[in-house]
Amino acid sequence: MQLVASLVSVLLLVWSVRASALPGEERLAIQNTREQSTVRKDALLKMLAGLLDSADAGREAASPDLDQEGK
Repeated sequence: MQLVASLVSVLLLVWSVRASALPGEERLAIQNTREQSTVRKDALLKMLAGLLDSADAGREAASPDLDQEGK
């Protein structure tokens, strides 16, 4: 029982020291996460824009055929 109590007290001590040491590291981690999110968002927007452009180009290529069939 004393072993469990000692283990719990050591774990609490480690956890409190770790929590007090993390605020600076947490800020850096949050900043890195935001930067990565921005980069990912930009990459997704570029990919979507490229897909939409290629879809529009495909429609424009198909449109003259439809116009000629109508005449």
